[in-house]
Amino acid sequence: MNKRIYPALIIFLFFNSVCSAISPGLVPPDIRIYDNHLIVSTELKDWFTPELRETLHSTIPVKISLRVQIFREKTFWVDDKAVSESFTKRIVYDKKTKQFILEYQDGLPTAPKEMYFDSIDELLNHVSYFTVFLSLKDINIYSKRKCYIRMRVKMDDRHELFKIPGSFTTSWVKSRYFTIKELLDDV
Repeated sequence: MNKRIYPALIIFLFFNSVCSAISPGLVPPDIRIYDNHLIVSTELKDWFTPELRETLHSTIPVKISLRVQIFREKTFWVDDKAVSESFTKRIVYDKKTKQFILEYQDGLPTAPKEMYFDSIDELLNHVSYFTVFLSLKDINIYSKRKCYIRMRVKMDDRHELFKIPGSFTTSWVKSRYFTIKELLDDV
């Protein structure tokens, strides 16, 4: 009986490793404090596919959302969620001007920002990186409890009429543990 299990296990592990190597993922976040904001930066890896390139050139808007959650560690209980925010990047191709338009919001209290790109390579450099600002008002900065950040990215898989090819959702990525006081001391 064990002779039958081993080949199946080897095949399962092989396909699991191949699929996980291709799927998009996030780099663990970099965290710092500036001007009463917690600044969180990360990079999205292996997300751009040929199907997505075709989708962008066909003027279908593509939305990529970053979900950021800050938890406070609790001993002997479930961790306390202090903050939960979403940040969206919207990409659309304008056939008249032959430019890619990137609309995004970074958490600062301003209107959504727009950038224009002539090539898809320039666009990819800006879409792959996320830097977001979270207000320290929502977090008890004097708390001695350790915090961590959990985040993931999702590309909306639905348009108004059909499913967008190449859509994805990354796994949750967790940051290192930190206290706000430690971050303030680093400044």
